Amino acid sequence: MLKRLMIFIFCSLCFSAFAQQKYLSCIQNGEYAYFLDYRYKTTYARGYLVAHYNEDTSYIFSNTIDMDSGEKYSYYFITKLDDDGTIYIDSFGGLENLQEDKKSAVFQTAVDFLNYAEMRKKSSSSITENCILEDVWSDDFSLWYHFSTAVPFFGFTKITSEKDSAGSVVETYCFGRLSSVNEEDLNKFFNKEIVPVKESVRGASSLPSKAKKMTVNLNGYKVVLDENWQKNSFEGNDTYWLAGQSFRDAQIMVERFPENIPSRTKEDKLAFNRLVVSAQSDIIPTSIKAWFDKNDLVVEYYNYQENGWLTYSKMRIKDDCIINFSAFKDTYDANKEYFEKILKSVKK
Repeated sequence: MLKRLMIFIFCSLCFSAFAQQKYLSCIQNGEYAYFLDYRYKTTYARGYLVAHYNEDTSYIFSNTIDMDSGEKYSYYFITKLDDDGTIYIDSFGGLENLQEDKKSAVFQTAVDFLNYAEMRKKSSSSITENCILEDVWSDDFSLWYHFSTAVPFFGFTKITSEKDSAGSVVETYCFGRLSSVNEEDLNKFFNKEIVPVKESVRGASSLPSKAKKMTVNLNGYKVVLDENWQKNSFEGNDTYWLAGQSFRDAQIMVERFPENIPSRTKEDKLAFNRLVVSAQSDIIPTSIKAWFDKNDLVVEYYNYQENGWLTYSKMRIKDDCIINFSAFKDTYDANKEYFEKILKSVKK
């Protein structure tokens, strides 16, 4: 019933002329995110899919998952703005048969959404590429949001109870965005498999033996590699792969920006990266680091594969192209100096 209602609402609203909601301007129509909540004995995954109706009203479709039992609780709530411009929940739907002993945990998902929205709103002028901002609750208790302008949805990767704490009370699990309105795409949100990351060690990967240097041309950029790298093609772009324990332990590629995508300003680059992050279901949000090197946006992060292996990625978003490098994490860690020398060699 809830999914049928979603299809109706999304057909009517999500991809309509209403592009944004002023209080939730950081979230695009059709965007979703899941967060892991470690505050209780039971870990909960809390997901939100957002459809804006107008600048004052949004429909939030929620999925709460008990990570111990696997039980799911799906519902929606409608947010509006009062006369003072403060966000509040106007109504709920889909919770008619919710058991009494589950109400607190399930309704917490909606409460959290309001808290995240309020923190984002009051902190918007302070958020940079990487920052930690305090959310004061009392004289002796604060939460710390790890924000980045390069991150989509509310823009934080985790919340900690101490500024420099390694552990999280809430951790962003994934981002996404629906590209169309049908049951298959809606299932991407409702049936998202939430499996906390557990890295499997491949074993440190050594490089092939020393080889003769060679300079290659990638979309108008020169890159100094060596003869261990082999030329390939990916989505119409030339790319070079380095074989090791697999046929592609590392790769480097230069992709030109399509003419219809703005890329000149810093905000253009940040907006583009938020789209890139939302499109990768296997990205680990807590690993995202971003910074500007002059006018280039540099972003690095890890992707998680089903077998538990991690891939390290580093993008340099320039005015006219993206320099895209990736390698298995163990390969990169064991040969960081070698790879960074290659990345520094890239010249127009």
